[in-house]
Amino acid sequence: MVKPQRLSASQYVFGIGVLISFGSLQLQSDSSAFPAYRAMAVKQLHLVDERVKCTYCHVNATGGDPWNPFGQEIQDALTENFPQTLYEVLKEKNDADGDGYFDALEVFSGSLPGDKNTMPLVDAKTLKERFEKAGGFELFKPQ
Repeated sequence: MVKPQRLSASQYVFGIGVLISFGSLQLQSDSSAFPAYRAMAVKQLHLVDERVKCTYCHVNATGGDPWNPFGQEIQDALTENFPQTLYEVLKEKNDADGDGYFDALEVFSGSLPGDKNTMPLVDAKTLKERFEKAGGFELFKPQ
């Protein structure tokens, strides 16, 4: 029978460091699943892939916490069916960033619905007319 050995303090600290490192690697690999949400949103919202950065939903350019107001709306409503969640959030006609344009209008115009510093180039009434003429919320309905 092999007798268990006690770890020295340096071995114990090393072991803890390995566990912490492994945990952060695991978190990084888990976050790699989120580009799948991005890809679904790009397709569903008819966006130009290169223009959709993490800041579409997150405050930081690298994603993660914190979320911007639009991202928080999606996160709060998130179900297993991301495309349906996205559609439902847009249909609520919320103005997540408080700039006077509801989120679907901002998506339609190409501005960021979670950033009050980006707004459509036309007034809300004109944009709403264009949005409705183009198909309205049906544009964003999951396929």
